Amino acid sequence: MRKPDSVVDQFTGFLELVPVVDRLMAETAAPRSPEDLLDLVEPLGLGPGSLVVDAGSYDGGWARRLEKRFGSEVLALDVVPAAVGAAAQSGTRAVTGDVQRLPIRAAAADLVWCRDMLSCVPDPLAALREFWRALKSTGAVVLYVAFPTPELEPKERERLFKALDAPEWWAGGRAVVDDAIVDAGFQVVHHEQVSPEHQERALLDGGDIARELAILGRIQRERARFESEMGIIWYERWRAWMAWAPYLLLGKLQTVVWVLRKA
Repeated sequence: MRKPDSVVDQFTGFLELVPVVDRLMAETAAPRSPEDLLDLVEPLGLGPGSLVVDAGSYDGGWARRLEKRFGSEVLALDVVPAAVGAAAQSGTRAVTGDVQRLPIRAAAADLVWCRDMLSCVPDPLAALREFWRALKSTGAVVLYVAFPTPELEPKERERLFKALDAPEWWAGGRAVVDDAIVDAGFQVVHHEQVSPEHQERALLDGGDIARELAILGRIQRERARFESEMGIIWYERWRAWMAWAPYLLLGKLQTVVWVLRKA
């Protein structure tokens, strides 16, 4: 008599569950798009005359979305001059600057938008205090941050942190940011876990994740060749960047979004 957990049973069970999974996929909620983050800004009442600071804007993609959706003036700020140049070329007002020392006067901004860059900052409390300084009394912050989770194995964790030259505080996970939010003088009006919805949506919509997965496979399969062309440091960085979305899908990283107001 064969055991109940035999290979035959395993594969029979797989085939039997295919229609169940298909049904559940049809019945459960579709993943939200990254564009849905803009819905969090809607209650803030932004419009012409409002000032939004995109803190860590990269090429200004989100700054342009904010401008288009709300008609506000948006200042794209990034520490990387090439990123600022790319944002400026698209017509967005952009400056080179550090989120820990925003180049605007106190109580000038209606919104600080900070998406997916706080994990690069040496001191999240310093950044959040600077956001507080820059905001009007009625202003708000939309903060979106990725964190490592216990699902990230120790060797994976060590390799990722080294490749990205991640700040030490990031190892403490979300609790560090939760504490910094309070210490900076903010109150949380909304927060939720976002991943892996955005990554799932990108896969279903044919977004960049499929190409990133292909690159991840290729650079591991042809490691020697890629390392010789890129150098070890940049090879490891590219591998980490291409592994970012899969880690989010697998729960090894987790993204959280907050809406903050001055307390």
